[in-house]
Amino acid sequence: KQAVAWYTKAAEAGNKYSQTSLGHMLRDGIGTNKDPTAAASWYRQAAAQDHASAIYSLALLHERGNGVAKDRNEMKRLFLKAANLGHAEAQLNVGHYIAETKAEELDWFRKAAQNGSGAGAYWLGAAYQEGDGVTKDLIEATKWFKRSAELGHDFGQFMMGQAYRDGVGVTRNLQYAKYCFE
Repeated sequence: KQAVAWYTKAAEAGNKYSQTSLGHMLRDGIGTNKDPTAAASWYRQAAAQDHASAIYSLALLHERGNGVAKDRNEMKRLFLKAANLGHAEAQLNVGHYIAETKAEELDWFRKAAQNGSGAGAYWLGAAYQEGDGVTKDLIEATKWFKRSAELGHDFGQFMMGQAYRDGVGVTRNLQYAKYCFE
């Protein structure tokens, strides 16, 4: 509760990081009661200052209709805004839900991966593995699966286990494959 008081004080002073953190606390009920409507209000204030995480969080509220009207158009607009500010998970969502072509989808996945999204790296690897929107390239697929695994993505780790088990894109190494599967 003391943390909520300090975040509130800083948020009221206009600090976008505190506004976003307070929004998270209110959304999830951390140190206070859950209040998604109040969370949305704080996210809006931080979003007005181009805080990508606040914009992304507000998009999620619109996706679910949690504390705000369920509004897919507003959700998409906010995901795109946060993505253009470099928010990796927003970039991933733009790739999945907003991109109009396969090339655009993969471009957003690449941006997400470059900004630390293990899922973005996984989806790029899958595209190269299957030749979906790109020329099939198992070495490139393995490169992206490795990046995904390094970023802690479970499917990326699994795909690296398969790559080392089968010797696809890497030198076969059953011991390392076993490590990847564990």
